[in-house]
Amino acid sequence: MIMSTKNYVSLGIMSGTSQDGLDLSIVETDGEDNLKFLGGYTVDFPDTLKISLRSILGSHKRDSVLNIIEKEYTDFVIKKLKKIICLNKKKIDLIGFHGQTITHLPNKGFSWQIGNAQRIFSSLKIPIIYDFRTNDIVNGGNGAPLTPIFHKLIKTKFNMKNVAFLNLGGISNITILSGSKMIAFDCGPCCNFSNIFVRKKINKEFDKNGLNAQKGITDKKILAKLLKNPYFSKIPPKSLDRLDIKFDEIFNLSLKDGLSTINDFITETIYLGIRKYINKLDQIILVGGGRKNIDLIQKLKSRIKIKIDTSENLKIDGDLFEASAFGYLAVRSLKKKAISYPHTTGVDRPLSGGKLLK
Repeated sequence: MIMSTKNYVSLGIMSGTSQDGLDLSIVETDGEDNLKFLGGYTVDFPDTLKISLRSILGSHKRDSVLNIIEKEYTDFVIKKLKKIICLNKKKIDLIGFHGQTITHLPNKGFSWQIGNAQRIFSSLKIPIIYDFRTNDIVNGGNGAPLTPIFHKLIKTKFNMKNVAFLNLGGISNITILSGSKMIAFDCGPCCNFSNIFVRKKINKEFDKNGLNAQKGITDKKILAKLLKNPYFSKIPPKSLDRLDIKFDEIFNLSLKDGLSTINDFITETIYLGIRKYINKLDQIILVGGGRKNIDLIQKLKSRIKIKIDTSENLKIDGDLFEASAFGYLAVRSLKKKAISYPHTTGVDRPLSGGKLLK
């Protein structure tokens, strides 16, 4: 019986708000203090699937088109799961399946991650935890971020004192761990913003290494206008949907100037979020795809005057960090342990979450 053992080999699957691919990571953990990374990989979605997923962003209800796209996405997930399971030497005890977020509206009590967990379970016959966010939202939380308890484990594992984990994904979110405090929130739009801009300008997926942004000049007027959004003055905990911030005016800029402006915008939203905590931190650890954007990282280091490293300095692949977290969260969910907290999602008490298929 899966519940009878202390440690579990758990496979976490994450596809973020950038809708660019899957991250799969295997961890061995007790869902508490023990954690061992067993490997993983990232894989891009086929172009047809990327287009399909982007076409249903913001959806609020099912229809025949969405059902077809969900099946296409789920079948892709199953195919990649079978590959990593075959390559792994240890038997997989549990799968932590996040799904693909298409709409996140916590203020309206709604967050939707597509992906047919029942279909995955029927194909693989491995217990699966899914729907991680609903219990938090129905209890008054934002449904995000959910990874802070994983960050806290990493802090302990590597004997760090006052540290923040900054995820530069489709949306940037941060976990601040100072003393015994654990505070987390979404800072603002991140890679999803710049990727949309690049796709519309030159039909590429992203600005590789931030090389175009490095050659641009930031439009200060547009930057100031973007920063007036009331979200950035809102007190945490708080969570953001990718559609909450309107940035139509930036498309009037050139490719290079637009990307420079976007990176300054991302930097400022992060700074506005953490400025009151900076004096309590020794370092920031970067994870997520944005850590590879040289221009963005240079701007962050210039604006935030504390030590900034990537998770690779801890020998942890920053592309697999969130997938590893959901492998860990799956075990916590299985054991009915908390995955969301008052100062991370806004719930009034620590709560478990996720649903089990077995």
